[in-house]
Amino acid sequence: MLAFAGLLGSAGYILAYLFDDFMERSGARFLAIPWISCILWGAAYYQWMVAIAAYTIQWKYDRLDIHLDRGDAYWFSYISTTTVGLGDIFLEPEGINGPDVFIFSM
Repeated sequence: MLAFAGLLGSAGYILAYLFDDFMERSGARFLAIPWISCILWGAAYYQWMVAIAAYTIQWKYDRLDIHLDRGDAYWFSYISTTTVGLGDIFLEPEGINGPDVFIFSM
């Protein structure tokens, strides 16, 4: 477990270094500033969770005629993207088909 955490930390460091280097070479040096980069990636993550929540609301309504409110859908997207997966909100197996496996795993 600790070795995997170390591997993830190294991968994150390498990707951050490559991103900073790319931004500096492309003339967008301000995006390599740590606090600006943190805001950028935080906003991108928030938008991704909102997109997952919106898709989940539509998915549950179309497939199972279940009305899921935005708060619960956002909670589902948060626990899914952070891989916590508490199980309090989940995708019902009877509504899942082949493409859903790929869509929800992105």
